[in-house]
Amino acid sequence: METKNFYHDGIWDAIVNDREFDIGRREFETLVRFLPVVARHAAGVVNVLHLGVGNGREVTLFANHLKVGEYVINDICAPSLEKVAEQARVAYPDTSFSKACADIEQSGVITKLRQGITGQTLIVLVGNAVIFSNRGLDDNIKQAMERDDLFLVTTETPHEKMSQSYTIEPVYRLLAQSGLVVNADNTRTWYDESDQCLKMSCRGEILLSSYKPKPEQLRQRMKSVNMAEVALCEYQDIHMVVGLFRKGRLT
Repeated sequence: METKNFYHDGIWDAIVNDREFDIGRREFETLVRFLPVVARHAAGVVNVLHLGVGNGREVTLFANHLKVGEYVINDICAPSLEKVAEQARVAYPDTSFSKACADIEQSGVITKLRQGITGQTLIVLVGNAVIFSNRGLDDNIKQAMERDDLFLVTTETPHEKMSQSYTIEPVYRLLAQSGLVVNADNTRTWYDESDQCLKMSCRGEILLSSYKPKPEQLRQRMKSVNMAEVALCEYQDIHMVVGLFRKGRLT
């Protein structure tokens, strides 16, 4: 189901502000810990292409930890994107922010976004495990990358309470935008080992799939599309893994 089309009317803010949505806090903490590593590999001025920016709270971390040239923020939700861009320009008047409202799951879109940027670029996909469950996205990102570019991704690792952030009222409300009746009583969540995804279904129909790999599974996934590992860290205490990759050299 195309849930990405239903993040309007304050639903996304309701999700991230729900006290049971602890994955948001852990994703943020992951970046706080890992961005000094990124800064060591992004020498000098680096551009940022931030995919699926959502409510934009991570923008502050990248702006503070890196010497940012151009910062392109992307999202499929135009009102949210406009709000994030306005706030970022006020907070960081010396940084060049531009916005791109586009669906990054469409073939060629990320490449088009990257073509408008000159110089080393950090492509960022954080807090987007649902989008990253789409394996076709891997090749889209790799095809967009130029020689010195870096790709940063965060994901949650599988653990016994990983469904907690998904079985909350605002998520059911989001899924109900499809026209289905969706609630705690008629949905089922489980971890599918075959593709390392947490899934939610309603009456046999898959409503949501969210990528939750072990570190080695993330490493192998990137290797399979010729992405070379720069750095990868697992934070077991918060059930998160983060990786920094570059386009692999063909031999």
